[in-house]
Amino acid sequence: MPTTRPDASGRRRPPAGLRLAFLALIVVALPCVADDSVRLTYKPGYPLPGTSTAHAETTVRRTSEWKGAQGDIDSYFATVSDLVARLGKQPDCGPMPIHAATVTVDVSVGSMTFWRECAMEHLRIPIAQAATPRQLEHNLAFERLVTLTIERSNATFTR
Repeated sequence: MPTTRPDASGRRRPPAGLRLAFLALIVVALPCVADDSVRLTYKPGYPLPGTSTAHAETTVRRTSEWKGAQGDIDSYFATVSDLVARLGKQPDCGPMPIHAATVTVDVSVGSMTFWRECAMEHLRIPIAQAATPRQLEHNLAFERLVTLTIERSNATFTR
């Protein structure tokens, strides 16, 4: 049985089933290559007169994921996934003072996405914003996510 057959122009092409199988293989293989990322953006609060401000942004990105991989970046993203799972079920950071510095976290891990912005002072959420135990737990998880991402970003540059 031939694997190719001539089409109307006389060229030999693989059977349609083989082309569909190849397309299916590509679609199945795509989830093996993920582009997971965590992006932190720092925006300073209202500046004092006569002073400059600095905005900062850092991104930690994992460009490929193979099942069973156990590198440092994989354990980082496993921890991030756990923290985001906890944060997604908790209330937001509460009211933000208009003059406060803010940190925005934008997470994309697999099909899970998460975005949150909180007022922060020295990488801590002001305790006045933690009115309930649930909000305090949420704030601690958010702070941990920020701290882990900064540590991971610094570790990448100091190797």
